[in-house]
Amino acid sequence: MAVLLFVFCSSLSINTYRVLTISVINDSSAPVDAKRITEVLTQTSKEFQEKVGVRLVVKEAKNCTVNLDQEAIDIAFQLRRNKCYSKPTDVRIVFSNIDLHKPAEIKGEKYVDKASAKPDWIAGGAKAAFGLVYICDAARTYIPKTDAEGNCSVVTGLKHELGHIFGEEHSSDQCSFMYSPSCHSSGLWTENVQKNIKRKKWKDFYFH
Repeated sequence: MAVLLFVFCSSLSINTYRVLTISVINDSSAPVDAKRITEVLTQTSKEFQEKVGVRLVVKEAKNCTVNLDQEAIDIAFQLRRNKCYSKPTDVRIVFSNIDLHKPAEIKGEKYVDKASAKPDWIAGGAKAAFGLVYICDAARTYIPKTDAEGNCSVVTGLKHELGHIFGEEHSSDQCSFMYSPSCHSSGLWTENVQKNIKRKKWKDFYFH
């Protein structure tokens, strides 16, 4: 897969930023354009580094068939069992173009009925315990393409899910990207979110 492996350059001291290593997995059954993945990751990395001193470093990028229609723990073990990643990274990010708006939805998650024209949910998720994030790029066909401030809703969604990885809960502040659904937020870094992620950015990730 032609996703660029990158390290976002920084003038920050090595003592003030945390490197978050990432395995990028592109669902080969419904792949996302590699250029789009790179753009989304680059923008997300830039914001995390500038706002909370977390540098996203992609260690590997692979194509692998992923079944997202199951519980997070099953997805996590599926990735390991099928060797969808080979390096012991902090977080696995799965990109897929699967349309999760189907009768067979991920258990416990809600997605918009296209016929209702009420784009209330973004197709993404995260489980901090397993260092797992998934983003369904096909969601852009039935959610707003931008958030309330005009930012790419997929970038806002990835920021939201990475926020969960660092222990952030949903926010009632619609300015914050931790508002749910994030596509209806302003996608902003609020003071509380910045403070909380900075406080938790050195957390350890044990699931490899």
